[in-house]
Amino acid sequence: MISRILLQIWQERERQDVLWKEQNHSPFKWGMVLGDTYGSICRAVIRTPGVDLRDELVKLAAITVAAIESIDKAQSVGDSL
Repeated sequence: MISRILLQIWQERERQDVLWKEQNHSPFKWGMVLGDTYGSICRAVIRTPGVDLRDELVKLAAITVAAIESIDKAQSVGDSL
């Protein structure tokens, strides 16, 4: 089951890369992006009957992976973002 979930997160990461290209933000900016996305999910659950919570969580997980990738990349080149 975990492999299916991770595959879906990876597929969403690829989709996001096509949409937004590589994203390299500061940790502060990533915190804002993640917080905004999480807040949007919370609002959708409250206000939107039938919202696909699972799909929204996969998107959030993919954004989280993008943030980790950005931090790792910055550390590998010696940046502090």
